[in-house]
Amino acid sequence: RELEDNYGISVIHDKTDHCKSYNDSYKRSNETVYNYLSKYGDFKMIIDLHRDSVDNKAATTTDIYGMSAAKIMFVNAKNSTRYAKNKELTDKVYNKTSELFPGLVRKITTYNRGKNAFNQSLSDGCILFEVGSHTNTPEEAKVTAQCMARVIAEILNGNN
Repeated sequence: RELEDNYGISVIHDKTDHCKSYNDSYKRSNETVYNYLSKYGDFKMIIDLHRDSVDNKAATTTDIYGMSAAKIMFVNAKNSTRYAKNKELTDKVYNKTSELFPGLVRKITTYNRGKNAFNQSLSDGCILFEVGSHTNTPEEAKVTAQCMARVIAEILNGNN
């Protein structure tokens, strides 16, 4: 809603639960993303949104302009056939987030072999966000979502 209402960016927000079993989750989400790509063509950005399972809330929480926010972590898979482009996008988002909201980024994690390459082989615009963890509140995640909407808008509008 933030991207559409405040930045005029069209969004498809698919809320399909792909996690009935973790081992098959990326196979199921691959089908969902593939169907959208088949219907609409490629997208400028495809966000795979998660939360981490870190128990230490201090490691996943920060203060942004006086509000408690869930730190964000980005995840890449080297086994993606589009790894270089995915990494380039991740670096761009990481740098813009760090510039606009110092302290919001936790880190970039890169796996040699992500499960099904985290579906990042489907598009040059794939990026995986981990917003906080199960210890963060919905309010903290919403603050982060507002911040990330601005970051995404600046990147898509060429202000990177």
